[in-house]
Amino acid sequence: MTTFQYQGRTPNGNSVYGEIEAANEDTAANQLLARNITPINIKEIKLSQRFSLADIKENLGITKVPIEELIMFSRQMFRLSKAGVSLLASLWRLSETTNCRPLSKTLQSLASTISAGKNLTEAMREHPQVFSSLYASVIEVGESTGRLDSSFAQMTDYLVLEHKTGKRIKGALRYPAFVISAILIALVIINFVVLPSFANMFSKFNAQLPLPTRMLLNMSSFAVHNGYLILLAVVILVVWFLKWLKTPGGRLIWDRFILRFIIIGSLLEKVILARFTRSFAMIMDAGIPILKGLTLSAGALGNSYIANEVLSMRTGIERGESLSRVANSSHLFTPLVLQMIEVGEESGTLSEMLKEVAEYYEAEVDYALDNLSASMEPILLSIIAGMVLILALGIFLPMWDMVSAIKGKA
Repeated sequence: MTTFQYQGRTPNGNSVYGEIEAANEDTAANQLLARNITPINIKEIKLSQRFSLADIKENLGITKVPIEELIMFSRQMFRLSKAGVSLLASLWRLSETTNCRPLSKTLQSLASTISAGKNLTEAMREHPQVFSSLYASVIEVGESTGRLDSSFAQMTDYLVLEHKTGKRIKGALRYPAFVISAILIALVIINFVVLPSFANMFSKFNAQLPLPTRMLLNMSSFAVHNGYLILLAVVILVVWFLKWLKTPGGRLIWDRFILRFIIIGSLLEKVILARFTRSFAMIMDAGIPILKGLTLSAGALGNSYIANEVLSMRTGIERGESLSRVANSSHLFTPLVLQMIEVGEESGTLSEMLKEVAEYYEAEVDYALDNLSASMEPILLSIIAGMVLILALGIFLPMWDMVSAIKGKA
């Protein structure tokens, strides 16, 4: 696809300017005419002319659409659909007004695909990097029932909750991440700057150094003389780890392991279960069959281990078991949550009960986030205290011995 810069006029005679993606100038002109814009001038934008940050990201393959942009798109589509604006006109209009280039190009592609005879769901499924299978399935229900505005409203609410939870988690982890970063920087400074200075000073006395001091100086000497090798080893390890995470087996092992982290693991598990119950409740409200709903919810969890457990629940339902029974067999939920699911099944209010379960987990997440820093402070303080103790034994102990020896000679 080539990017063209165009100048045109609307039916009201107003001049409009912008950019459009198309295979050639004729296709670009046809796309503009479909948007009720009469093209006056269409000019290809050369690669050398594209120097904005958005273009640099696009050339590097960074085309992810931020969740904030997706929320705004869903909210605007809800309002335009409710107001009776046609789907094509809505997509073209939003593609021109959004500041996110990847989303703009995606919306233009959606409009072009719909103009070719496909429906919105089929067009969205061609862009899985922007619209998840959960998103496309909820929109599919809205298209089939004629309630597209409701589907966009549901997705807006769902994405807003996801965004708020993500922001809270990042905010709660900011303090521990800062402390850990400071510790790592301090270790580098100690090994490359502080300890070599003390090594030069101790060498002048030709005295027998204590074992902790010798260990610290040997560690510093190894780091100084093999710094490039250590850096290369770290880079290789990080690259290998990232590639390993992309394999199904590696991702499964890591997702299971991370749930066992101290403090963080239980928090992540509650976040994932809240996401599952919230998405599953939304899917049931949309009228999607329970088996397909479990598959869609599993794909939206972001953790392959729990996703596999959810998919195993689907296997139980296929055998004719109830949702509460397979949920109990999965060992993912607490007895209180299992009882709420069972009551919802028996009373025919399962989606409402799932929403209450989601609210229960979200309240647990809020409580855990509020106490996260307080829970991690003892661990971080223990690490800092251990570093100070090691430095005190390794550096100040021989200095005290030397001072005592000098006083004894005096």
